[in-house]
Formats: sequence, structure tokens, C-alpha cells
Amino acid sequence: MTTYASFSLEQDYPQSIEEVYAAWTEAPLMAQWFWGSMGKSVEAHCDARPGGFWSVYTDYRGDPDWTRDRAGMLGFFVLVEPLQQLVYTIHWDANVVYNLGKTDCPDELIRVRFEPSDSGCRIHYTHEGFP
Repeated sequence: MTTYASFSLEQDYPQSIEEVYAAWTEAPLMAQWFWGSMGKSVEAHCDARPGGFWSVYTDYRGDPDWTRDRAGMLGFFVLVEPLQQLVYTIHWDANVVYNLGKTDCPDELIRVRFEPSDSGCRIHYTHEGFP
């Protein structure tokens, strides 16, 4: 039987809620940060509405356990409350160890709440449902 985990964090950013929210919902901005220093030739798509699709892919070569040239994350938005909250699924199309060679990995769920803070914007981030 698989046990599923979750984690939560809070993080303050010096940008406004509008800027931080845009980084989560506008494809060109998502492409800038989503893969961090691993990102090369990043392509992002985002339709931030309930049922809307999102994805972020990067070049990913040289991993003997992942034979494709691209790796990514993708999913659908479940809830979109502009400048307040996002709830979306995430499915890994990448080597994250627990998905290798499996076709039945469940989608995970991300919840992000945005609120004002003294420094600009605070996010409350929860990632649920990973083995």
C-alpha cells in the first residue's frame, strides 16, 4: 500500500501580490522561474481558469534513467481565485524517482494562497499526494 505525503510552507516575497500571482499564471513568467537553475530552453503554457491546462518543460539530457530530451510538469487548474488562491494538479513527466517505469502515478495537488505581507506578498503553499 502506498502512503502519500504532503508538505506546506510560507514564503514572503518583496514583490506585490499582482507580480507574484502573475509569476504563477502567466506562461512567460512561469518559464523564467519554474525549473530554477536546471531550466534550459524552458517552454510554458498556462490557461489559468478552472479546468484550464498548464505545463512547463525544459531540456533534460544526460540522465540514464530518463531517455527523453525534455522533462516537464503539467496539470489542470481546479480552483482559480485571482490574486487570492490557486488549486491545481501536477503530473510529473520527468524523473522524480517514484514515477520511473510506472504508468499509474496519481496526480498531485498544489494549493497556493496569496496575501499581503509587510515585505510585499506572502504565499502559503501546500503540496499533497506524492508517494
